[in-house]
Amino acid sequence: MKILFITQFLPFPPDTGGKVKTWRILNLLSRSHELFLISFIDQKKDLAFEKRLKRICHLGIKTFLTPLITSHSPELKVKAILGNLSPVPFRVKKYYLPQAADFIRRLTGRKKFEAVYCDHLTSSRYLRAVKNLDNLLKIYDEHNISSEAFKSQSESERNILKKIAYKGESAKFFLFEREMVEKFDLIFTISRQDRQKLGKLSRPESRVVYLPVPFETEPLFRFGPKVILFVGFLSWRPNEEAAFWFGKKIFPLVLKQVPRSRFWIVGEGVSDRLRKLAAADPKIKLWGHLKSLKAVYRRSGVAVAPIRTGGGVKIKILTALAYGLPVVATSSAVSGLESGAASAVVLAESPSEIARAVVETITNSNNSWRLSEKGLNSIRACYSEKQSRRVLDQIEKASRHNKKKLSRVVEKFSSLVLALATTAWSYCALRL
Repeated sequence: MKILFITQFLPFPPDTGGKVKTWRILNLLSRSHELFLISFIDQKKDLAFEKRLKRICHLGIKTFLTPLITSHSPELKVKAILGNLSPVPFRVKKYYLPQAADFIRRLTGRKKFEAVYCDHLTSSRYLRAVKNLDNLLKIYDEHNISSEAFKSQSESERNILKKIAYKGESAKFFLFEREMVEKFDLIFTISRQDRQKLGKLSRPESRVVYLPVPFETEPLFRFGPKVILFVGFLSWRPNEEAAFWFGKKIFPLVLKQVPRSRFWIVGEGVSDRLRKLAAADPKIKLWGHLKSLKAVYRRSGVAVAPIRTGGGVKIKILTALAYGLPVVATSSAVSGLESGAASAVVLAESPSEIARAVVETITNSNNSWRLSEKGLNSIRACYSEKQSRRVLDQIEKASRHNKKKLSRVVEKFSSLVLALATTAWSYCALRL
């Protein structure tokens, strides 16, 4: 099938959770389908990565340059404030470009596609720009339920203005999600829990399907390093809060017991308070953006995910498990994971509990190797490419069903036209 694939970030390099998911799904789709990719970047230098994506997107690629990271752009900050007056969620408006919609309109007017694949809810707004949309299979790949993510943030926020803003964004997403879900023929969810929630909004519920994020295991872990690793897109508030909380409240407790330990924070969008935290403690290192994460996973003794707000599946946890790295996380961080994967993670909630779990992991060889092997097995059992391919095969089935449905509509319309024409002819014959 020829698929128009629309996503909010250029998915290479796969250096954030969302991009990891998109990159892996794109690779699987490219083995059975022809793809045209539309995505967005906020730095011109990232255009160089198009070359790598052209290997799997044989129909073409179009990338749009626009401000995406709010903390980096005064223009977006103003739009975010003004966005409170709009019924459309700011995160949706941020990824909508009129020039991108115009391009999609021209592209679908001259090229024949069989499906349009909206990766992230933010991409769904471009559906209205797709020509001959009724003839195409419409697919939505969910990364998280945004209304719940912003609701979670509003509940934990102390600043009253931010709390109101998050509540407002949650309410807007609540309405937007319900409107958009009805526009798709096939909906993939990132977790079984999200499938149940979106299934209640969709009729028939059968078009909502759980799609595991596909992983291949690659054991990199070796016991010995006292490096504690946090990986995440730091412009996303739950990630930034988690990294800061660990560095400020938990890491000092670890240092008391393991003075040689280090805390590494990897990810784009470092905040000012994280910079100050690292400047005050030489054992905290900010790596910023890295094209490849394998080196830091190989040099780390444990990965941490002390997430307390937000939603969706934490791809950072699955990535660490796929590399065989032991993981310590909060119960909120493992929400949405398959039970087999969640059971491979050491759960802890308070600063003292998390510090104790981290110390035990980086100092106890037997425990670390047991966790490493358990994590690798959980990925093989719950998040293999074979499982994901089996789900993606439903695209072909849904396409055939869509064509039959369209054929029946055309047939009924033709019958109606014929009946009207016959009636008109009979009437004219009687008049004559």
